[in-house]
Amino acid sequence: MRRMTFAVPAGVALLVACASGDGGSANDRIPAVVFGGGAATLTIEVTTSAPAKVTAVFERGSMDDPDHAMLETWQDVEAGSHTFTVDVPENVSGVAEVGIEQPPVGATVELVCRVNGEFIQRDSARLEEPLEKGYGFFAQIAFDDFATGELSTD
Repeated sequence: MRRMTFAVPAGVALLVACASGDGGSANDRIPAVVFGGGAATLTIEVTTSAPAKVTAVFERGSMDDPDHAMLETWQDVEAGSHTFTVDVPENVSGVAEVGIEQPPVGATVELVCRVNGEFIQRDSARLEEPLEKGYGFFAQIAFDDFATGELSTD
């Protein structure tokens, strides 16, 4: 997956994800198991001040790999705290994210990821000024391998 990140006002981020080729699919729920699981339990904890969308993208192999597989999942949630657990296999990269589509000033999002109960990373944002058209408001954590908790260096 190619990612392009743009500089935007504090507390605001924008991610454009591009994927091509076969092996992609989507699901409107965060699944309990991806690609057969078996290596680790990923826990995604989110807290939002307004209704939001939780997104988790799982990718196995590179785009030119014949066994490449990609699964994009999302789930709408109400304001508050929500926890998702996903059984993941080895060597699966991707992104966990929580975002508010039309956030009011003062909106907050927080994302915490754990692997087998061990804290890996936290990201959060607070919207300090009205969101400009074309921008997104979210917290995000990118992984090179969900099962080991290795964060992305991109």
